[in-house]
Amino acid sequence: MGLSETLPLAMGKLYANASGNEKLSKQLQLLSNISDKMYDMQIIFHHFIGNTWQFANKLSDRAWTAMSPEERKEFKIDVSLIDWDIAMRNHIFGLRRFYINEDIVDPNDYQ
Repeated sequence: MGLSETLPLAMGKLYANASGNEKLSKQLQLLSNISDKMYDMQIIFHHFIGNTWQFANKLSDRAWTAMSPEERKEFKIDVSLIDWDIAMRNHIFGLRRFYINEDIVDPNDYQ
């Protein structure tokens, strides 16, 4: 986290502590928690933020082509059958619901 994020928070905390302003102190603590969470998210999802991600399925394609027709029926890994719109909607729901802790409705409930 850079100075542009940490310095204003640190100065605000110093002011809140010096003035004894409890309300401001609580607000700055909340802001600090949000800032920490945002920084963590930037680190975790840097490949999405910087557009350096890609979907690749070379290993599953290789495994799929090596399988017999009987094995393909038993072990279904054909990623071409994935509905990516639904997969991404569920992925984003999972991030919002379980990482960000938003109180949102499951997108599958709309269908």
